[in-house]
Amino acid sequence: MKNNRPAEFIRRGTNTMRFARTLLGAITLLAALAPVLAGEIAQPKATAIHLLDLQGLSTDEKVATYALAGLLNRSQPQVFLRGGKEIRWSSLMLEPEGPKRGENWDPATKSTLRHRFGETACTEDLWIEHFTVTGRFRFEKKTLPELLRASPSVKGWILYDNLRDDCCPATTLAGLEDAIPVTAPLRARLEAQGVKLPVAFDYTAVRAGFGTNTSRRLQGHRWAIEKLLSRCARTGVVSRDRTYGLDAHDTVVDIDQAVQKRWFVYDLDHTAKDNRIKATDQDPPDKELIDRILAHPEPFGPVFGWGRPNEEAFARSVGRNRQAVICSGVLNNSFFAALPATRTVWKQKRPSLAPAQVTPEPKIYVALMVNEGDSVKEVISLQGMGGWTQPQRGTVPINWGMDPLLCGTHPALMDYYYDTMTTNDYFFAAPSGWGYIHPAYLPKEFLTPYAAKVRAGGATADLHYIDIWWTGSIDRQAFLKAAGMSGLTEWSGEQSVRYADGGVPIIRSQHYYTFKEGPEAFANTLVADMKDVQPPWFIVVYGAMDHATPHRFAELARRLPPDRFKVVLLDELFAAAAQSRAAMEHRVWKPGPNAPKGVRP
Repeated sequence: MKNNRPAEFIRRGTNTMRFARTLLGAITLLAALAPVLAGEIAQPKATAIHLLDLQGLSTDEKVATYALAGLLNRSQPQVFLRGGKEIRWSSLMLEPEGPKRGENWDPATKSTLRHRFGETACTEDLWIEHFTVTGRFRFEKKTLPELLRASPSVKGWILYDNLRDDCCPATTLAGLEDAIPVTAPLRARLEAQGVKLPVAFDYTAVRAGFGTNTSRRLQGHRWAIEKLLSRCARTGVVSRDRTYGLDAHDTVVDIDQAVQKRWFVYDLDHTAKDNRIKATDQDPPDKELIDRILAHPEPFGPVFGWGRPNEEAFARSVGRNRQAVICSGVLNNSFFAALPATRTVWKQKRPSLAPAQVTPEPKIYVALMVNEGDSVKEVISLQGMGGWTQPQRGTVPINWGMDPLLCGTHPALMDYYYDTMTTNDYFFAAPSGWGYIHPAYLPKEFLTPYAAKVRAGGATADLHYIDIWWTGSIDRQAFLKAAGMSGLTEWSGEQSVRYADGGVPIIRSQHYYTFKEGPEAFANTLVADMKDVQPPWFIVVYGAMDHATPHRFAELARRLPPDRFKVVLLDELFAAAAQSRAAMEHRVWKPGPNAPKGVRP
């Protein structure tokens, strides 16, 4: 009997119904295993996977480990990394970050996780358990020196001085030369432990020839663009950013897939006048280098990682160069990319409702939406901090951002989510439908080709509704039609429903990342805000990570009076909104004591 969920044990509740289901499941499992136990059916042998724990390693040791994982995972999954608490997106966030936040997990599940995995419990533990329980893999602990000594595919060392200056050429060379980037001290430590490798490329000799009048980081990028860029694959790139200045947020973890796929790696500032950010009055020297690098990949290819100085500059620099952001900074990109897919088209658990199938009720419809779906960090971290494995998932309608670009880069991950979703889970195309860019800041000639990518991706992943940030002044009607989407949600300072031609609803909400307090307090806010609103009415509540775990959403939903509120999936939300045009058009609700509340202004 196949168990598709990581850590199935944490899906079991303590109430009578869950106990009954668990007992029935155990009986079914024993029945399924009986022929195996009797020797009538041979169990497939689990494939051995090398497990390396990163906790306690120095930064240069981690970089070498990422490169080795990418190299060994090139043809098939062989290496899995565990970050514990040292990688931000590995965290399960068992404790809330603020006293008023409310619990991210229910107490019983949290206790079980701690008992099972200890205080360093992380999302990698859940994946390890999933693959072990399903019998697909067995994990064998190794150290970096042990694995290097046993890896004949490693051709040598890439010598570099420091990651701050040399990240781009050293890690790009690692993929092109099938070699491991090391500093001199790390090389000495590894050789003392019996790892004997030749020097595949000495980048320290290259950088020694640079002048001292300009940044060695920038000179290294110029050298890499001239000498390495043409040798790199055109299927993607990695942008390294030490976000918030923290090692736990360093997207250098993404070099495993850069090495795996022979991608170019860069470490640059995305500030540019063309990004139309008011504070920017001149271009840094990084801008010209970014433009040359991003001209190399195929159009609207993925730029994994993250970028400085901020989100707006990164997303707009990538978009104006006709590429798409995939936010990352998580472990094991190369492992999951190496897993084979079982399909080329993905279908949701049930067909989406059409407007004609829905009769609007006199209620306030609420759609609960989770995560920045442009983000591979969300799907690898089990929808953020392990949320997909919470026992409350499936008990309340929840909408999850999903990016169809990942059908090409990480198809087996998409298999997992479409296989394990319930009829109370629904996937939507997240900002902005194909990776993440700001459509309002795209060059005009790129908007139609980009919409075509969104349409193709939506067809592949069975996505019908889209959430877009930074729509600005784009023609929403034309974009939705070109993208093949049946509805749009937008972050706004108000609640309202607008209608494109053909009655396609555009639902606007101010409740993006506002669910920061406990479920009871937030439910009270919704009830109070909506007390004078004449239904039907339509609200989106959008969050990520600990804003919006299934536990928190379930606690919120049960506190909303059912005679007045209805929590729904997006297809029902949009179908009811399309059928309620006469009642909704021109109505608006804005926060504040003097704002109109559900009445025609």
